[in-house]
Amino acid sequence: MAAWLVGNGIGSSLERLPKYAIPDPLYQNFSFQHNFLLQILFENGLIGTVLVFGGLTLLLYLFIKLSRSTVGAPLHLLINCMMAVFLNCLIFTGLTTGFYAKYTLYPMGFIIGTLFVLVEEVRNGP
Repeated sequence: MAAWLVGNGIGSSLERLPKYAIPDPLYQNFSFQHNFLLQILFENGLIGTVLVFGGLTLLLYLFIKLSRSTVGAPLHLLINCMMAVFLNCLIFTGLTTGFYAKYTLYPMGFIIGTLFVLVEEVRNGP
């Protein structure tokens, strides 16, 4: 019961669910469930799932809010492009890599960093 609340630990899905891993040793770094929701729920429990998806929802909300409040056309276009990159990253990596893989976390870090810069640009104004 406690595992449903706090999870089994990051990286535990490979140990506890080996039948879902790819058997070829060439792909040993890609052993995970191809679904963010299942991986995060198994490894982080309900509390972690709510926190992670709450944060991702907050980022999407911030992109939408920035897009609506931006006056200049070039900045508005950049914000919309970054929102598309964010959604593309979520969809693509959600189907191809695990949530805690460097192939997911590094691009998300760059997207979030760019979002912070865009927030400052909108806040400071033209």
